[in-house]
Amino acid sequence: MPIQALLDRIPESIKTNMRAMYSYGNHRVLVIFEDLSDGDLRFLREDHWTQESDARDLKVMTVTEMTNSLDVFPIEFLDIQENAELIYGTDLLDTLKVDRKNLRHECEFYLRSYVLSLREDYIAGTMSLTQLVDVSMDEFLGLFRRLVEIWGDTYSKDPMMLMDQVAAKLRVSLDMSKTLLRQEVSSEELEDVFLVYLDEMTKIGRHVDQMDL
Repeated sequence: MPIQALLDRIPESIKTNMRAMYSYGNHRVLVIFEDLSDGDLRFLREDHWTQESDARDLKVMTVTEMTNSLDVFPIEFLDIQENAELIYGTDLLDTLKVDRKNLRHECEFYLRSYVLSLREDYIAGTMSLTQLVDVSMDEFLGLFRRLVEIWGDTYSKDPMMLMDQVAAKLRVSLDMSKTLLRQEVSSEELEDVFLVYLDEMTKIGRHVDQMDL
């Protein structure tokens, strides 16, 4: 069932309390209510309406929760805002404004978290180096997009150019990261290049910590 068809399953008694419904990302749904009643939650639980559709993830919040969460989850709201399609109601995401200081703080949090996880996974040896690069590279590139936005610039959709934007602004080298991204590393060189890549990401985290806004 298409996500759009979910609307037909929602009774008017529930819709009257809904301010907006979006689809975004990989078959995800966000529903924003004016207030959340017990009846609203019971419907969402008991009807299992998303399970019979293309939706894979459901997020539910009130207008107040959305507004008050902007300082805590600026990256998540920007990600949703970029990819959201309004299915029902008023476009509440369109007017959301994220504070750059909050965005810098969350970028630093995730940068440091990803570096620590990458280091731990490398030591544990439970994933191949290729797997570690594939997973972590997407995470870091996602944060780089937000860093560029903090500086008031438009990020490049080309990963190589995006890395150049970050490297130039922070005056750091991302040469080994770009080499991994181009998949130009032999199996014999991979571990040495990976360790330099890890060091490059560690330095990015330090620079973000010292950013003045």
